[in-house]
Amino acid sequence: MGANTYKIGSDKLIWDGGGIDTVSAASAKAKTYIDMNDGSWSWVGKKAKSLLDDGQSWTGHFTQIEKAIGSRYDDKIVGNELDNIIQGGKGNDTITGGGGADRLFGGAGKDTFVLKSYADMGTLEHHDEIMDLQPGDKIDLRALHTAFRGSGESDAILTPGTGGQFYFNSVSQELRFDADGNGVIDAAVAVHANTINQAILIIF
Repeated sequence: MGANTYKIGSDKLIWDGGGIDTVSAASAKAKTYIDMNDGSWSWVGKKAKSLLDDGQSWTGHFTQIEKAIGSRYDDKIVGNELDNIIQGGKGNDTITGGGGADRLFGGAGKDTFVLKSYADMGTLEHHDEIMDLQPGDKIDLRALHTAFRGSGESDAILTPGTGGQFYFNSVSQELRFDADGNGVIDAAVAVHANTINQAILIIF
């Protein structure tokens, strides 16, 4: 019921009823797929035919995992509906936060942060944060079908009456989105980077 850490590929069944818990691939010997959702299958190397095979882990139904730590290889990590903390570690990782207001750390390597829906970003008051965007990293917004309006200091940079648009606010250091074109920001993601140029390496 306390704060527990489970090793992907070593712990076959991950089940936890409370506390702030972590799934970790820090000691993995190959790239890792981590799915933090309950009722999900994760693995080191490749998915096997059986959970009993080496490198396989199952997260039980109704299990809540709050944190994930990747390996030194090229991992894929998928968050759940909670406010997750996800650390990619070394390697060229792909991180999808999922629901909630997540804190996403790519770590070393050329990482990709995937945002699949406005709802997955959290709320305007409590939203996702990309904590360490570095040269070579990318933010993948292709699922949103949105248009980039550049960088500016206010929402006035947006085009009135045009839905599916966003910009980078250079004051708040956020990507700010107007989904329906009513001139009101619907969603935001905080981006922590050393320069504005790093903060707009975006696929959309």
